[in-house]
Amino acid sequence: MRHRPLVQLLLVFVSLTSVHLGLRLLRNAVPTLDDSPDLYPREFLKDATKLNSRRSEIAEAFFKKSKYSYHKNAEVEVRIVASDRGSGYLLQTIAFLLNQQEDGNFNIRICNVESGIFPDLVQFAKTFRIDNVGGGRRKSSELDGQLAKEAEDYWNCLALPTNSSFILLIEDDSLVAPKFHRILKSLTNQLEEFIDIDFVKLYHLNRLRKIPFFVQTICMAILISFLLFSTVLRQIHPVIFLLIVPVIAYDFYGYGCQFPAEFRYALTGSAYMSLIESCCTPAVLFRTSSAPAMTSYFMRQKASDGHAKDHILDESPFVGRQTDLNLVVHVGAFSSVRQHAVVLSDLNDMLNRV
Repeated sequence: MRHRPLVQLLLVFVSLTSVHLGLRLLRNAVPTLDDSPDLYPREFLKDATKLNSRRSEIAEAFFKKSKYSYHKNAEVEVRIVASDRGSGYLLQTIAFLLNQQEDGNFNIRICNVESGIFPDLVQFAKTFRIDNVGGGRRKSSELDGQLAKEAEDYWNCLALPTNSSFILLIEDDSLVAPKFHRILKSLTNQLEEFIDIDFVKLYHLNRLRKIPFFVQTICMAILISFLLFSTVLRQIHPVIFLLIVPVIAYDFYGYGCQFPAEFRYALTGSAYMSLIESCCTPAVLFRTSSAPAMTSYFMRQKASDGHAKDHILDESPFVGRQTDLNLVVHVGAFSSVRQHAVVLSDLNDMLNRV
């Protein structure tokens, strides 16, 4: 009997080790939504220039082999917010979308926010409809002025008329994930049911994700702990349960905040919407019927440093949600507004993935 505590401790250790190995196997078995070895070779993830060249080559191949078809009854109109960013980002954004357009029920439209046609835009003039909305506010050298123009251009893109039920504004340095069209269809099906939702963010910085990551992680940790205590740990003191749950949750945390969502998607094959968190507009899906009221409201709001367009969207009276999975990868390594390099957290996450 005096050895019983030691035996119990050994059981707990073996159980946690088994859970750790099981999670590692599960992480390897569950496909990631954005991490494609072909699109983002691991050996290039530390070299932004080589990685961008690699993506540009793939984009060229996508663009040459894919033929754009206008869908008269398309459910979604994808509008690319295009600026003279350079580095081949616009081609990549368009080509990655075009590669899935045949299987997806969406049209592609380019919203030019510059004062005129810029070099990277010329090659798309005969293929896609291009709307020029950047002739209003002039570019400013001051940050507040740049943020105000960025917001105004964004709302002008949203205000363009369409017969589609939904409008997806996607910035020109955001590449759709390989399964984008499937999840988008699942998302629009849900929005047909939840008619009170005005917009859905399809991207959020992983390092800032809290909802639903913490909820998903804690629930899975509790479930695994409960299964352990229902089987191999039945003789263990219940208080230990409270200690095991955070240990398993921390183990989940080490595999990144997208892991619980990717596991959920692997089981359900559908999109999931959670409460909205502040930040980021690389890809936002709007309900077309809500667009007039939204643009009217947004145009009256003043954008400035600390109150950019994403803050205006988040603080608005409209109902918003976000997907638990990122449906796009942000690849822009330079902020055209703030004029400095930015940390590509998406690529860092791929590099650090176990």
